[in-house]
Amino acid sequence: MSYYKLHREKIIGGNKGRMRSQPRDLQPGKVYEIRYDSRTASKQRYIILTLNLWPVAGGMKNQKVHCLDLDLVPPIEFRKVIKESSGIVDAAVGKFKHQMIGLPSGTGKPLNFYKKNLVRLERTLPGIYKTFRLDKMKMVELLDYDFRSMLTPRLQKHLEAKKTPTGENTEDIYQQEDGRWKNEQGKFVKGPDET
Repeated sequence: MSYYKLHREKIIGGNKGRMRSQPRDLQPGKVYEIRYDSRTASKQRYIILTLNLWPVAGGMKNQKVHCLDLDLVPPIEFRKVIKESSGIVDAAVGKFKHQMIGLPSGTGKPLNFYKKNLVRLERTLPGIYKTFRLDKMKMVELLDYDFRSMLTPRLQKHLEAKKTPTGENTEDIYQQEDGRWKNEQGKFVKGPDET
């Protein structure tokens, strides 16, 4: 069964809830719509939740994005992925505001998240985990996906329990920018693998 239409309806603001992007700008925890050109691809358009970009320092021909194909993910299973994340984060790229979920980044952490949370999901729903080469992506659009509309009251309480009294997530979310690491507040910090 296809959930493509259901996930498209979760884009906040319709066409205003999308922003053109580049394959190199993909970040974990964000939802993108991509057009992919490959002989082995089952279709051309995908809505994906980005899990990881690997290898981090490779060229476009070598780099692949590891992701979930949301077309194959029912809402109940997607809630489980949100539950295992470090929460929903409001983010911005320039003036474009969007939601994302906190997923681990760095060396080893994405693999641990995959083994802990996605192996069972992949057995239940074969084909949801995909890897795409960056050089074969013809169109990439960052989407303002409404993660909060997927939450049940019980899941909302679970995610709130992960936060400290100041409202910050107890798990840091790191993103690499210009070779330096940024935490979710946008401050440059030591990376998760640096001492």
